[in-house]
Amino acid sequence: MSEEGVGEKIKSIIKRVVKAVIAGIIAYITSYMIPVFLLSGALEAFGGIMPPGAMKPSDILVLLATIVVFFAIAIELTKDTVFEHALTVGRAITLLFFFIYAVGGGIITATITPELGAPVPVKVTIDATKLLFILVGIDLLEIGKSLIRAVYEISERVDRELEKELKKGLKER
Repeated sequence: MSEEGVGEKIKSIIKRVVKAVIAGIIAYITSYMIPVFLLSGALEAFGGIMPPGAMKPSDILVLLATIVVFFAIAIELTKDTVFEHALTVGRAITLLFFFIYAVGGGIITATITPELGAPVPVKVTIDATKLLFILVGIDLLEIGKSLIRAVYEISERVDRELEKELKKGLKER
């Protein structure tokens, strides 16, 4: 490989890494900083009513931010490759299972005790199956979209290769 080719490759890699870092910072701000800022009171209040062994809402938010930031960086690093589509499908599947776990399969149950301000213990059950259904539907659409994009990109590459071969064959005649 020539000196210019190596220099171009290094510039391309540096550009990709900078874009990935920027995507990671934006993902961190939008998936963690803004929700913590807007929901800090609710995160603290609901943290006290979680059943033993359950994750606190703030821990669930940290887990969501970790997933979102990891996949934002990884997808940006693998942009314009087949791995981009594989990681997009992986992100959708990961978020699918995350949402099922975070919403407890669609039923959220909490007990508000006198320590939290209720005169008597109150058990609250929230049916979040419709919300879960919407989130699962969005993730399934993202999986389908990523698979279609992967097939399209592969078919475009095959078309380009065929055109090169045809041109090469015509020049030989």
